[in-house]
Amino acid sequence: MPIPVGTGLQLGLGTGSAVNLYRNSTGASYPYSNGPITITGNTAANSATYYYFFYDWVVKGDDCYSQRTAVPVTFTSSGNIPATISSASGSYTACTPNTIALNANTGQGFTYQWF
Repeated sequence: MPIPVGTGLQLGLGTGSAVNLYRNSTGASYPYSNGPITITGNTAANSATYYYFFYDWVVKGDDCYSQRTAVPVTFTSSGNIPATISSASGSYTACTPNTIALNANTGQGFTYQWF
């Protein structure tokens, strides 16, 4: 599942958390990469010396992910056809109960690709 690239994100502990934060004692080397995550540094004194870390990370994207499902479409000569779309200008995602409306021109020479 693609996860959008973030910039300037920080990982920390909230108040009242039972999570432990650990660090190595020497030899930190940035950036540290493990799969889709890259850690570029920390905000502690001697930041080049220490690497702070959590165990058992879980990385996930939006909660509305699902497999592709075939959707029957009926074309009519007039009226609105609801759709979820991606286009050359960007991707548009709607999770239930939200919708996206696609307005398209009709006539000779128009091509539409649905998947």
